[in-house]
Amino acid sequence: MAKHLGRCLESWEIVHHKNGVRQDNKFENLELLGGATSHHSYNLLQRELYRLRRENKKLRDKLAKHE
Repeated sequence: MAKHLGRCLESWEIVHHKNGVRQDNKFENLELLGGATSHHSYNLLQRELYRLRRENKKLRDKLAKHE
């Protein structure tokens, strides 16, 4: 991320790996967040989104069986 930005990261900046794989440092997998609080909130939202997508898929599959 620092290389892409052309500067060192600030002490409060956090690089988030979108796919959760810390070794995957491709730029499109990285996102710069403004600190630990926003990183934690982001992770919570990502987990909830993943859970809701799984639940939605299960409900769609169940509905499709009844049609």
